[in-house]
Amino acid sequence: MKSIWQDTVINLVQSLEREDGSATDKLTVKMIDAKTHREIVAAGKEDQDVIYRALVKEGAGLTDKDVKQLAYPDYQSLIEAVELAYGRPASFWFERLAEPDQKDGVADQFAQIDWFPLLLPIETADDVIDRITLKFPTVAAVDVMDKQPEDKQNAFIKMQCTGLSEAELDGISAPDDWELQERVTDFLSQTGSFFSAKKT
Repeated sequence: MKSIWQDTVINLVQSLEREDGSATDKLTVKMIDAKTHREIVAAGKEDQDVIYRALVKEGAGLTDKDVKQLAYPDYQSLIEAVELAYGRPASFWFERLAEPDQKDGVADQFAQIDWFPLLLPIETADDVIDRITLKFPTVAAVDVMDKQPEDKQNAFIKMQCTGLSEAELDGISAPDDWELQERVTDFLSQTGSFFSAKKT
């Protein structure tokens, strides 16, 4: 299954002398998975400078020493790239990367209530999937969620809505996780009329 995702290439204004002795005039920001993104954000404890530094290192494959050798404008370019890559839902990227004649189809796909396409396919226990199928949580499921420790509630309800395991959901890309989070938040906060309107 082919993904439309394209890693972001940053052309440096000043060549970087890396810790391993190599030199480069460009860096590639690669996609990261949902678990890695969550762990970096949690470790940063709301300190944006710490979070962005860690995201830049992870996304571009840099060491602390590499980052410190970057020209500051190049570092700013990398911050902009990771914020864009990891801070938008999958629908943003499908719309941005789709061919002009495919944009209406993308909008139709993301208007669906019960599924959405994945920016990057993932391997599950049974197959490789390129979409996530969704179902509304029941009152019973929400009751069980409310009894979970606070740091486990989100993962629990996502599993209930997708039928995927926590490990499988950890492996989806950061934008796919943003998309899923938006859907689950709607499931838990909107009334039936909101979803009925989407079906018409």
